[in-house]
Amino acid sequence: MAPGGSVCQAGLKEDLEAGFIGTGDYSKQENGHGYPGRGLGWRNEKTLNDSSFATGGEDELKVCGALFVIFSGTAIGWICGINLRKRVSHLGKFIQFFQWLETEVNYQTLPLREACEKIRERIQDEMSTVVKVFTDALNSTHGLTADEAWQELIRAGQEHLSLKEQDWAVLSDFGRTLGTTDCRHQVKAITQVREGLKIQYSEAKEYAEKNERIYRYLGVAVGAMIVFFIY
Repeated sequence: MAPGGSVCQAGLKEDLEAGFIGTGDYSKQENGHGYPGRGLGWRNEKTLNDSSFATGGEDELKVCGALFVIFSGTAIGWICGINLRKRVSHLGKFIQFFQWLETEVNYQTLPLREACEKIRERIQDEMSTVVKVFTDALNSTHGLTADEAWQELIRAGQEHLSLKEQDWAVLSDFGRTLGTTDCRHQVKAITQVREGLKIQYSEAKEYAEKNERIYRYLGVAVGAMIVFFIY
């Protein structure tokens, strides 16, 4: 038998004794002679490792995507719940504003501009910014009427406050009485708008208490459902 054939048979015998063919480090050739069976196991093992790595990477991306969707749904639910509470808070601040305004106009007999400037010093947060828009409009050189200045307040409030359309409708109606009536009728208009806001406040508070937690759970549930159907 040729020497090369003896070497191949010896290598094959070693593989059979190991229990299977195609494992181990076959990148080296024995005695300078290689044979087809050697190297096959190394290439298959490398391919298997690459495939496992790719599959693991895809799984990690899916997990990250699912967590992102659930987190986004939860965040949206929390934001909706917070906006419900903000509406109640902002309505309460407007009610307080009109209570102070009634006192300043009725008992202190202050002009509307001075009364609002005095009240603004007691108010904080977004409400102070909104009232400042009104007082600045009254003091402007553009010759705005009290109603026009109040509409500036409405526009600023719609940007900064979490009130609904029906809330702004009540506030907008009040502006039509500014500067067109005497002190007694002005106080009456202030009382009417305050009572209208109290009704809105009670409804908003009841709605928030019933639905704030529901909005939070709904956000989580919607996120989970999206993950279920997509993944």
